[in-house]
Amino acid sequence: MGRIFFIIAFSLQFFFIIFVVSKIGYIPFSNGINALSFSGFLVAAAYLLMTLFSKSDSFSFLIVPFVAISQFLYIFTEKFPSKLSGIFDSSWFQIHVSFALLSFSSFLFGFIASVLYLMLYRELERKNFGRFYFGLDSLDELNKNLTYSTLLGVIFLIFAIYTGHGWLNEVKGSVKGISTRIYASYFTLLVYATLLFLKFGKRVSGKKISLLSIMGFFLMVVAFAFGGTH
Repeated sequence: MGRIFFIIAFSLQFFFIIFVVSKIGYIPFSNGINALSFSGFLVAAAYLLMTLFSKSDSFSFLIVPFVAISQFLYIFTEKFPSKLSGIFDSSWFQIHVSFALLSFSSFLFGFIASVLYLMLYRELERKNFGRFYFGLDSLDELNKNLTYSTLLGVIFLIFAIYTGHGWLNEVKGSVKGISTRIYASYFTLLVYATLLFLKFGKRVSGKKISLLSIMGFFLMVVAFAFGGTH
């Protein structure tokens, strides 16, 4: 039932964003409310892709309310400027931000799957079958969610880096202090590519992969926190 509501909510938001883009001529993230709403849509898109690959639907109960709230933000605060300002009025930039948010969303799902994996693992190890045992998918399902969300995150990040360089070439040095953000992107790519190498090479257990995924997510957040903003 949760998956049905999720697909309905996602479809409605998708068509609404298509309508908005056709009306204003750019992807709607020009202010805080718009950015939050569009981020909600991309979180849902990343989750939908993850479930299509993993065949597991673990987080619908978390995602549906978030998508619904982001949709209502669009409806009740529909205020968009006629165009983006300055260097941000660029197709490269809009695509770059979209891929970056998709990447972050995918890594976030990997982080959530890792935390849930460790909680369930702890209950099974202690033979204390509580709410996690009865309320969560199996360890294998959570492990698949972690694997595919990480793989999608890496793919989206590669596209984000590529389109980011395209945007930087277009603005030709108009953006100050961007080098640390570029380093943070490559650092994140290295961390998660290493995680995938260990996962597909079966060099570490599911528990260790989950711990590494949690560590990788925090390293990514720290790297971008000290990497400045666009």
